[in-house]
Amino acid sequence: MKIISDIRLYEGDDSKTFRNKRANLAAHRVAMKLREKAFSLGEYDHLYLCFSPDKPEESVFLEDKVDRCSPWFRNVYIGLSQDELVAIETAEEPTQVLNLIENVLLALFGVNAETEITIREAITEAKKGSEMLMCFKEKKTAKGTAIIYLRLLDSAYYLPLLSVINAAGDEVLREDLPKTIDFGILGEIQLSSKKVIIKPRNNVFTESLEPIEFSINL
Repeated sequence: MKIISDIRLYEGDDSKTFRNKRANLAAHRVAMKLREKAFSLGEYDHLYLCFSPDKPEESVFLEDKVDRCSPWFRNVYIGLSQDELVAIETAEEPTQVLNLIENVLLALFGVNAETEITIREAITEAKKGSEMLMCFKEKKTAKGTAIIYLRLLDSAYYLPLLSVINAAGDEVLREDLPKTIDFGILGEIQLSSKKVIIKPRNNVFTESLEPIEFSINL
């Protein structure tokens, strides 16, 4: 069973890329919150939602066909009218598309009360837009906990947030980390009573990156 990685939006049966940037970002935020909860789609981790006026309105169809070269995704076709398609393509706010995503996820994966709650909470959080926080990784010690949260900005960059909490539950540090398009800067967390260090991932692309360090008092 794979944990969800992404939800992507497409237009029509020929899977043209969806043109509404805010809607695409909203869909990814839903996937981020579901991933935080270790939500699984089954044997694949990418869900491609294809809005199609050629399908019966309000229909939801999960395609069983598996691409042998890319078995990690499945297409879901959602029937809606041409007017509805234009409306969600041109909307300034992604509320309508988030409601459609919620209906699709509940119809296909809301198998029990627990998963229904997880789906609804992910949609509610995604409606916060760039203020939504996703718990990306954490480090616990006897003295405290360091957590890196992700925020997905409307620019499509991530703005990580570092929070350090002592054993009594008090937050002793809250700092934005550098904006990033990927997670190369967010490798291992090292936490002691005097400092917290975020080391970059260990690969050829991060060789020039320096660790990020903050002084604390746990």
